[in-house]
Amino acid sequence: TLKSIQEKLPPRDFIRVHRSFIVPLAKIEKFSKTKLVVAGKEIPIGSSYGNVYDLLLQHSKNK
Repeated sequence: TLKSIQEKLPPRDFIRVHRSFIVPLAKIEKFSKTKLVVAGKEIPIGSSYGNVYDLLLQHSKNK
């Protein structure tokens, strides 16, 4: 399952943004409250992952 894959990935490098997507933080090109772009592809941020935007904002400030 995606959950078992997520548990094997380093949490400082990857983030779950949707029930179908785990993305590498370093590859996020831009983001909003409802979607993000990785390698030119739009990925939705699931409604149950509402804290993702705040985490991405914090991560982008710490770069």
